[in-house]
Amino acid sequence: MKIPYIKNLAKIPWLIGYHAFLFTLIFIVINIFIGFAVYCNYIFLAKIADPKNSSELIEFQKSVYDEVLLEWESRNLIFSQDFQGGHPDPFQ
Repeated sequence: MKIPYIKNLAKIPWLIGYHAFLFTLIFIVINIFIGFAVYCNYIFLAKIADPKNSSELIEFQKSVYDEVLLEWESRNLIFSQDFQGGHPDPFQ
């Protein structure tokens, strides 16, 4: 059993190879149109989302700030004790 359209399918690579420059230009133009469509979709047609919680005020919590400040001071104390000497100076 022979399939008649196999011969036609085998001619497609030869056709593309024979007219390579023309097909390259066609693919570049198609690529430009697809790129423009993606650009329009994501740049021009994108909606800017409104923040939903814009009416709420942020409240400063002094207790949380004091805890963070105490943690930073304890870390600075630990780091300053570790790096105060104990390492010989290689440039002497």
